[in-house]
Amino acid sequence: MEKAAPAARASSLAARASSPATNAGSPAEKDASLVARKSTILAVQACIFFVYSSISIPGSSISVLNKSMGGTASSLGSARTAALLWNLVVGLFMSPIINSVGTKPALIAVCALAGSGILIFSLTTTTTMLYAGIIVGGARIHLLTCGKTMIADLCEPEELPNQFGTIGMISGIAFVTGPIFSIILTKTIGCVYGAGCLSALLALGIATSLPGTSSHSAGKDAAKESSPGMSIRDAVPYLLVSAACTAPFATIILSLDMYLVQRFGIASSGIAAVTVVMAVSYAISQGALFKRMHQRLGSVPLLFVGGAFVATPLLVIDYLESILGFTMLLVVSVLGMGCCQGAVDVLMVELTTPNKSRGTAWAATISNVNMVLVPGASGIIVDAGLPLFRISASLCVAGAAIGYLVLPRRSQQHKKPE
Repeated sequence: MEKAAPAARASSLAARASSPATNAGSPAEKDASLVARKSTILAVQACIFFVYSSISIPGSSISVLNKSMGGTASSLGSARTAALLWNLVVGLFMSPIINSVGTKPALIAVCALAGSGILIFSLTTTTTMLYAGIIVGGARIHLLTCGKTMIADLCEPEELPNQFGTIGMISGIAFVTGPIFSIILTKTIGCVYGAGCLSALLALGIATSLPGTSSHSAGKDAAKESSPGMSIRDAVPYLLVSAACTAPFATIILSLDMYLVQRFGIASSGIAAVTVVMAVSYAISQGALFKRMHQRLGSVPLLFVGGAFVATPLLVIDYLESILGFTMLLVVSVLGMGCCQGAVDVLMVELTTPNKSRGTAWAATISNVNMVLVPGASGIIVDAGLPLFRISASLCVAGAAIGYLVLPRRSQQHKKPE
């Protein structure tokens, strides 16, 4: 059996095929390597879409299923928090795991765990099984770490904003189309969890079909490990500023429904409508706005600019009495969040190149920490009657201001293509 090198990558074969040294052959070989690279990237993007669709299709039914079996909202929330905490710990070891077994095996494992969670949902008869499915399926949060690492190994640094922005757009689209499919399936065949399982199975099949690891590239990958990029100590200012600038995103994702119910008293259909608008705005931001802004500014300046776009609407949004005005300002903030999150993703890879898995793992850890800390803090703030979004925006402003003072005003590796 082929042994995995310490820093093996599942995409090494395709990456070598796309390198200048390999492309020194005939035009036919160049075309073949280019096709192989594009095919691998498309496959990874499809894998991400189907995994996120697998949870977004039955997602709205989980709370209903929990209630039908006598579960409480607090117990469901505790299960979700447990899933986040467990996967936050796992996320700290994702880079060593990827470097040890390779990106492809790690991606397959994440897809299998995500699908297992949906399968447990479909078979559940007790709340214990339901909560176990939430914890097992929560492994899907590592999907972006694996997928972005694979794509980062295939691309030049100047290509990362375009590729990472496309991934963000795809995940946003998955969270929009999932509920739509859920409504259609509920009204017709009623097989919501079956559709989720099928979507996860498609993702698993795609992950399994990706190119394997090339043992011939082991020496090259091992050399990467000898120069892992910026140390964690030197990266602490970047990590803290990035966490502060992206905290409002976690606030909106995890606390929007709670805020809308308490502030405006709107029904679940209204919450769904606002959520869809938010997801579409995020997809547009990642798919178009972020790419263009990063080309002009680079990662670090875009982090500041995105933070300003995030914070400014949130500073005044608590004063609005109209749900329409609230939604319009929320769209502006979400557009900034797409740029902010994209800047963090690319910046972390820039800081850790050539060991890119560390960068994608750092970016995922920042998101996971926010996802763990924000729900409890938001609940306390809302229950106390304090302005949730204003406090979150103030944190973002403080982070951006500190970052502007202490961080270099340019990306380390951001260069426009020749």
